[in-house]
Amino acid sequence: MPYRPDIDGLRAIAILSVVAYHCGLRGAEGGYIGVDIFFVISGFLIGTQVYKEMRVGTFSFAGFYARRARRILPALLVVIAFCCAAGLFLLSPLQLRDLAVSAVAAITSLANLHYYKTAFDYFNPGSDQQPLLITWSLGIEEQFYLLLPPLLLLLRRRSAAVQMATVGAVCAGSAALAIWTSGQHEAFTFYLLPTRAWELGAGVLLAMAIAAPRWRRARSAVWNHGISAAGIALIGCSLARVPALTGRDGFPPLAAVAGAVLLIAAGSGFGNRALAWKPLVFIGRISYSWYLWHGPLLALARVCIPEDDGLSTLQAAGIALISFGIAVLSYYWIEQPFRRSTTPAKPLLMRYAAAASAMMLMAGGLVALHGLPQRSRAAHHLEDMVTPLEQDDCLTWDNVSPPPLTDACVQPGTGPAVALLGDSEAGALAPGLRILAERAGYRMIELGKAKCPPIDGAVPIAGRHNFAFERSCFGFTAKELDFVTHDPSIRVVVLTAYWARPFDEYAHGGYLAQGETSHPRDAEQSWRTVERHLSATIERLEQAGKVVYLMQEAPMYGFDPAIILMNRALPARRMLVDVLGSVTARYAGDFAPQRDTPAVRMSYQVMAHIAATHPQVHLFDPRPALCGPRGCRIFDGGESLYGDGVHFSTLGAQEALVNFDLPPATKFAAAH
Repeated sequence: MPYRPDIDGLRAIAILSVVAYHCGLRGAEGGYIGVDIFFVISGFLIGTQVYKEMRVGTFSFAGFYARRARRILPALLVVIAFCCAAGLFLLSPLQLRDLAVSAVAAITSLANLHYYKTAFDYFNPGSDQQPLLITWSLGIEEQFYLLLPPLLLLLRRRSAAVQMATVGAVCAGSAALAIWTSGQHEAFTFYLLPTRAWELGAGVLLAMAIAAPRWRRARSAVWNHGISAAGIALIGCSLARVPALTGRDGFPPLAAVAGAVLLIAAGSGFGNRALAWKPLVFIGRISYSWYLWHGPLLALARVCIPEDDGLSTLQAAGIALISFGIAVLSYYWIEQPFRRSTTPAKPLLMRYAAAASAMMLMAGGLVALHGLPQRSRAAHHLEDMVTPLEQDDCLTWDNVSPPPLTDACVQPGTGPAVALLGDSEAGALAPGLRILAERAGYRMIELGKAKCPPIDGAVPIAGRHNFAFERSCFGFTAKELDFVTHDPSIRVVVLTAYWARPFDEYAHGGYLAQGETSHPRDAEQSWRTVERHLSATIERLEQAGKVVYLMQEAPMYGFDPAIILMNRALPARRMLVDVLGSVTARYAGDFAPQRDTPAVRMSYQVMAHIAATHPQVHLFDPRPALCGPRGCRIFDGGESLYGDGVHFSTLGAQEALVNFDLPPATKFAAAH
């Protein structure tokens, strides 16, 4: 097909949107739809090529995949090699091991499946610390292009109408599945091909339509200008997150995909002429390399920043500009030379297979060697101290898991037991409480679900309207309370959670009572919901003869204390943090001011008020054991008391509970 500079200009809009979103620029909250635009462009260009070759009988699978390899692999393998090399200096052992696993997934075009399997939320704050997360979209594309040529080959003897109807039906089914699962199964909708195929398929369908003779006869200048304007408007509305298109009742990719299809279909409209502006065209040409480089550079910098806010917008923009310069070099020195290769298809594929295999062998070695902990014994030891939460089998994370009633979580036996119920705060406290329980003669029971406090009939509203999580949280809490209240050997119940979370985000969430519709709630509504339902939960436990302990919030921080120690343990990280100018990196002692927000203060008041209305409840505050005039302790003898800014490490859990007194188990044993 003739070269179309406007398509490179559209690529520029897509990459600028994605980079702005990853930099956290104000007004770029909808920039992630740039990937949807890329999908349409890719489907159109590849669809045009494959469909034409199928019609004239010149298509070759070897030739097609050789072109894909020349286009995708050289820059990708260089970026992966860079990430692994940088990881040797900047990442902890577990982080390097995880990076190596994601590298193998990226090389095998399974990155989207990898992040789906690990239930990694692209929109959560932690996602910006994953160097190779950007490769999820490459996985979608390559999986699509494994299926597209065989489908078109099967249809090659059919009429153009049948071919287009078949591809259109596939796109419609994929889009319907995406809309149906959106808001219910977010990871499935975001990461997997069945809910993304329609975006690439829309580009393929457009390519097939343009190939029809009647397409050229039907077009006019007025028509081209009209659909070009409509395309610009739809993409602009998507980027601006216009509520009707992207809000609660909207489906963000739909408008972005429709806008991209209209712009490409217009061809010569005024919007296309604007997109053909030379600076935009240049950015579009280097967009693939820029896409590959900006994500890892931003992520590797953010890994080293302890503050919750991460990089400042100015710092992120500076790193994005550096990645742009690297992308220009990558385009001219890596992309272009390899794309101009004249090596025949089959030998070329063999060479790329060998290079990819060597890279996978290197990454697999890092996995097998557990991220090379020998690089820093201090970093390895710190990681062992602060990661038990991630390895806690008694803390469930997904939307469907019932309470974990395994022997590891429900210690076998018939003697008195203490049950710890809560969200990830419970998982963080579990190592300390387990020690106290054993000393007092109790069996230990731990039942936890991340982001799900132990309140019967009330849950925090999940972000981005994740109704499936809300339903699963209601069900999880009901089942765990049924188990606890019906087991007479459970004599003590400890309730703990990150009570302040919904108060902190009440503009977007809050505490929701069962049976109510999910919508934003203010802090006072959430207060009343918590007070009513947590009181009912306590009354139910007391009527079942349980001694109830209610835990106040742990001291929290707007930074991650463990990262400060990790930066001290790895010299390269320390140097990078010095360049970036992290404020908390200057904390020299063991104390720091705790995070004091209206939400935290409100959570303390709510818990104190509820405890005051239930005289038999034991209200425990961990702050006196950790805090004093100089602030609250975050380190102890070079050991971190926190695994992040919210959750205790193993040592932190023990020290926070130093004043926690359980009644002697013999008291209940005698009664039993």
